[in-house]
Formats: sequence, structure tokens, C-alpha cells
Amino acid sequence: MTAGVFTPDGKLVVTAGGDKSIRIWDAATAREVKKISDQVGAVRSIAISGDGTRLISAGDNSLDVWDLATGKGTQSWKTPSPSRQIALSKDGKRAVSAGKDVYVWDVETGKLVKTLEPIGKDALSVALSPDGRRIASGASDGRVYLWDLESGALLTTLADGKGPVEAVAFSPTGRYLLTAGGGDKPGDEYVVRRFDLLSVDSRAGEK
Repeated sequence: MTAGVFTPDGKLVVTAGGDKSIRIWDAATAREVKKISDQVGAVRSIAISGDGTRLISAGDNSLDVWDLATGKGTQSWKTPSPSRQIALSKDGKRAVSAGKDVYVWDVETGKLVKTLEPIGKDALSVALSPDGRRIASGASDGRVYLWDLESGALLTTLADGKGPVEAVAFSPTGRYLLTAGGGDKPGDEYVVRRFDLLSVDSRAGEK
């Protein structure tokens, strides 16, 4: 399994993996409810809209949108590079993917709205703040980049560590940002860090 996420109501779990399928499970009984198997490649990441009606999956150079109730595909488009992670706004209108750069998409049209470059380093992870205003992206240089979604402006850069930042997540209130990553050599320490975004100012990183 390469990805897993709960629906907003907590009743279903959606998983994906290298077998080119997406599976929907009943969270209470662990029973498989539905299988979506017409993917063209391995699924690396999935996200669900805030109303629980739509699912978006990221894979090899494509993003695909699915109706969660029927399992039918409703939208698909190509990406400039393979997508490592995907985040979806609560209203389902914007998607943000991490590939070579950070890409902001209009979900209804599949149009690329913005390309955000994490100072020349590959983007490995991405998350949207609960209020939908900020993007956090982890990069291969061990840094975390915080962006304004609307303007695309880089707000600040946080030093996470020496290794690649493979996961980022906002707390439900948006105050804290959690990051996970480590060294890229066998035996290197894997570290989870917490940043208090209320205390972040120009001294906390680069602008």
C-alpha cells in the first residue's frame, strides 16, 4: 500500500498501491466496499474532498478525479512530472501536487494555475492548510517551504533537517505543521518535527 486516507465522516477508508487499483473499505468492518481498477499506473497518493464526494489520485504523470459513490472517473489530465503527493482543498476546487516542482491545479478544468519552485530542489510532499490559504511543501534539500495559495508567494522557509522531507501535515487548527523525513542513507535517523506557525517570522527561515 502506497497511500491511505479516511473519508471526512470517518466511515470509509480509501487505499491505493502499486497494483494499479484503488480500494474503498468500510472502516468499522474492514470489508471491501468497492474497487477501482482502471488505473493506467501505480497510485502514489490520494486525497478526498471536504464533502466526501470526490477522490483525486496521483500517479505516473497523471492526476485522476473519481466519483467516490460510483467509482467512476470524471476527470484526468497529464502532469509535467510524476506526482509524489497530492492535496485537495476542502471545497474540491484546487488540487496541489508535488513533483519536480509544486503544481496548483483547477480541478474542474484540469488547468495548471501555478508552478511553485522550491529553490531548485525537488518537491517530495505537500499539504494544504485547513483554511485553504497556505501550501506547505517538503523538499529533497531538507527544507519545508510555506506558500500563499492565492498569490503563489513564498512566505517562509523552515529548516527541517539534513535529509529529504517526505511528509508534511497541518494540525486541524492550522497552528502547527508536522514534518517527517530523514537521511537518504541506510541507518540514518528518521525524524518527526513540529513547527508552531504562530511563532514563525523572518528569523525562522528564508524569505
